[in-house]
Amino acid sequence: MSDNTTAKKKAAAPREPQDHKPSKAAQAARDRTAMFSFTAGGVEYALPSPEQSAGKVSGRFVRDAVMGTDEAAQVRLAFATLEASDPDEGALDALYELPAQEMLTIVTEWFEASQGANPGES
Repeated sequence: MSDNTTAKKKAAAPREPQDHKPSKAAQAARDRTAMFSFTAGGVEYALPSPEQSAGKVSGRFVRDAVMGTDEAAQVRLAFATLEASDPDEGALDALYELPAQEMLTIVTEWFEASQGANPGES
């Protein structure tokens, strides 16, 4: 028997990409008091912090959205929460001018952060 068969191999440590940065939604989810920013047309805009948005929508609206039978209830609740948070009109206009998929992604990430979840966890 050779000594090589009993030697343990060291596993390489997992590598993180050097350019990997947490998304703005992930940062906001960690710090609910931070403004949530997005870029549109090369300009950075800020939405109210997730902390500011908490509790801005009536319980009745939340109940109606949650009890709704359609799949769009969560999206309606996200938009209602965002608009009730008194966002900057310029930021809201820029958000709504984005292509639909990009706009929905930003609103969804903002809403998930407002609920205390990391993006993709809600």
